[in-house]
Amino acid sequence: MLKRNRYIVVALLCILIPLLETLGEGTLWGLHYESPRAMDTLGDIVRLVKLLSVVAGLYLLVKNRSIIAEAFHSKVLKITFFSVFYLLSWVQIPMLLLGNLFFGIIAPKDYIHYEQSAGQDSFYVYTADPGAMGTAYHHVYLKCPLPFNRYELIKVGKTRWLKVFDIKRGDNSVALISKGTTDGSHKVYRLSMESVSCGES
Repeated sequence: MLKRNRYIVVALLCILIPLLETLGEGTLWGLHYESPRAMDTLGDIVRLVKLLSVVAGLYLLVKNRSIIAEAFHSKVLKITFFSVFYLLSWVQIPMLLLGNLFFGIIAPKDYIHYEQSAGQDSFYVYTADPGAMGTAYHHVYLKCPLPFNRYELIKVGKTRWLKVFDIKRGDNSVALISKGTTDGSHKVYRLSMESVSCGES
C-alpha cells in the first residue's frame, strides 16, 4: 500500500505542480527576482523542467496503472482519475513543447528587455514585436525595488517602435528618444508620469 500511495503522490505532483505554475501570474508564481530579463531566462529553464516533470508523471501513471488502480474500489472513480490526469498530461505536453520551441527562437533577450536608469528612477521597456504580422510597440514600466532583490513593475504606457533609443526623465513625464538615425533626426515619445510612482516600496 505504501508503494502504491507513493506512486500516486509522485505522479500527481509531477503533473499538478507544472499546471499550477503555468496558471500562476508569471514565472514561479510572480517571483519577480533581479530583473525581467533574468526572469525570462529562468522561465525558459522552468518550462523545460515542467515538460520533463509532466512526462515523468505520465510515465509513472502508465507504467504503474495496475498498482495505482488497486487504490480505487469504485470503477467510476478509477476511470475518472485516470481520464482526468491523462487529459491534464496530454494537454500540457504539446503546450510546453510549443512554448520551449517558440521562446527558444524568438528575438534576442537584449532586444525584448531593456532597462535604463533616468534620474532617481529605473525604467524597464518590453518590446512586443510581432514581425510582419503587426505593429511593434514598446511597453514602458517604472521598475520599483522590493525586499530580497525583487522588483515591481508599474505600467507607464506604450509607444510606437524605435530601433535604438534613450530614456529621459522629465518633471512629470518620461520620454523615449530615438538615436543613431542617419539623417540626424529624432523621434520623441513622451509619457505622463503624474500618477505613477513607486510609493514607499
